[in-house]
Amino acid sequence: MNPADDLARKIEAIRRMLADDEPAALRSSYLADPSQGRTVLQGSTAPALVPAWNQHPSGLWVPGSAAQAPAPIDLMAVYLTAEEIYGVTPPADYTTRQLQRIPLENVLRFCALVLTALAMPGTSARDVDERFANDLLQGRVRDRVLNLLRDNTRRFLVPQTFMLLARAAVQMSPDTVPQGTQPGDLVGALLCISQTMGHPPDSGPTVIADRPGPLGREIIANQHFNHTWSVSGVLARYARRWLELPAEHRAETGVVDLSQTYEDCTGVRLEELAAVAGYLWMRTVQGTFLLEHAELAALNIPPERIEGVLALISNDLTGMREAVQREQPQQLTEWSFDPFERWPVIRLTGERLLILDPRHLVNRAFGWLPIWDIRFPPPGHTKPSGHKKLAARAEQTLRHFSEVYVSEVLHHITQDASTARRVYDDAQLSWPSWM
Repeated sequence: MNPADDLARKIEAIRRMLADDEPAALRSSYLADPSQGRTVLQGSTAPALVPAWNQHPSGLWVPGSAAQAPAPIDLMAVYLTAEEIYGVTPPADYTTRQLQRIPLENVLRFCALVLTALAMPGTSARDVDERFANDLLQGRVRDRVLNLLRDNTRRFLVPQTFMLLARAAVQMSPDTVPQGTQPGDLVGALLCISQTMGHPPDSGPTVIADRPGPLGREIIANQHFNHTWSVSGVLARYARRWLELPAEHRAETGVVDLSQTYEDCTGVRLEELAAVAGYLWMRTVQGTFLLEHAELAALNIPPERIEGVLALISNDLTGMREAVQREQPQQLTEWSFDPFERWPVIRLTGERLLILDPRHLVNRAFGWLPIWDIRFPPPGHTKPSGHKKLAARAEQTLRHFSEVYVSEVLHHITQDASTARRVYDDAQLSWPSWM
């Protein structure tokens, strides 16, 4: 082909690509602004309204001008399974067979070791994953896990699997094993749980309805279990709801003094519960999840008062076995850890105290669960007169002050002023205010 003809053909091709799709009327209606870096629609000089698209880690494409703040889906991680790590799918009964050859205390101490590491303030889950992968695994298996963890969305140690392992051990592991018994594979039992976790036998309906099916409940429970929280936030809610608001609103009809009601129903003062739980939490975040009972003498609280607190928040191995067995089979889900939440401190032989998960300990003493103590006093304590009505009033008081606390937080966040209100309470939304 003649070079001149070839050049003419190429110029024509470029002209068609840049201008052929542009309407003639458009060419005379505005001046093109060929600014550097400004994207135009192919075949025209019209600037693109959305000049670029970016892909989030979740796979979602968004306009390039959109803020890149992480969305909830970007914060999700995917845990490693036994099949990915070992290259084969373990037998369905592998966890059971291994736990039957491991003493229960050993399993609980293993779970507490990892759960405490994951709950340390300011800890990095990635760093904990890498540390325990090096400690627990060897050879090619360790190398494979470390390579998989190079993907920031993958996780090796998942709190839920350790809670499931602890619950399974309470049901299956003996107190002791015969001498000479081949030790069970504790890490393999853990990873086998991760292999089957999240696979309910009934996937539920495929049509979306008002009531969530198994998958919807799984997602909701997952979000609740893994939600981000801080000890300072829990303590702030505790101080406001349990201590300050009842004192500020004591004259209101129906409001009860929660501190006095707790002592009347349990024989334990709230400050004693806070002192014991706070000390145990402090020791766990120092890396000590197994303590001697005698350490609590440092609190300068009479021994009988300390024992009264422990009677509420602790249980021995026999009691934990009975509590797990009492759970209704139809209510038992992969997220059901009620016995461990009610008794976050486990009594071991030799006057030792094991804190399985410090998060459960904080929630037990400073969250909603002290209401449980008011509703169900310890067996050795005489209930006050009219106990049922008093407990109902205490629960209603706490619910009311929870609403008040949320309202206070929202007003503080929005910095509401009378001339520019953004938060409306019941008082503003009631019928008379619209008359």
